[in-house]
Amino acid sequence: MKPLASPPTDINGHWAEAALRLMIDYQAIDVTDGKVRPDELMTRGEMVKMLLLSLNGGYEDFGGAYEARAASFADVAKGSPYFAYVENALDRGLIDRGDAFRPEATLSRADLAGLIVRALGYRKLAEVEGLFSPKATDLSGVKNQAEIALVSGLGIMTADTAGQFKPQAQVTRAEAAAAFYKFLQVRTELQDSPSRTW
Repeated sequence: MKPLASPPTDINGHWAEAALRLMIDYQAIDVTDGKVRPDELMTRGEMVKMLLLSLNGGYEDFGGAYEARAASFADVAKGSPYFAYVENALDRGLIDRGDAFRPEATLSRADLAGLIVRALGYRKLAEVEGLFSPKATDLSGVKNQAEIALVSGLGIMTADTAGQFKPQAQVTRAEAAAAFYKFLQVRTELQDSPSRTW
């Protein structure tokens, strides 16, 4: 990993400082002119990059796997800085194939919950009807309530003190970093848990 040209100047004392510093160490979040811009909204392209580098402990080793590959999405061409990340996420089942990926669009907390459930490998589990019941009070009409219930139950993304998850709220760079930081902790705990024999 290459050292930063200039250390971040806008995260000292930030509520998500520890998570942001880990993402910086993983080179999973860009530092431009010494700024992380933690309270700016995260784009879908940035999110996939952050997720994959988090999953890989900061290592970006696609081994040239996508050099000869045609783009799967019309709006993420080979020249895009997100091309390899998006293709790898597609291969791993973290995102679905479609005409457009919309890398510069923002995403909601409900979207992020779905992405984390897939990264945990619990997508099929979340599809079992009635298995996960959300406790948040503002999920009426939200399609992926079970995924939200799952990430909330694991403490990765939680409702506020008023019991609201705010599923349509757009995710900031700091919120994304905090969610992935907690995701990594939970994933480690789940992997380290002794298996039970029934």
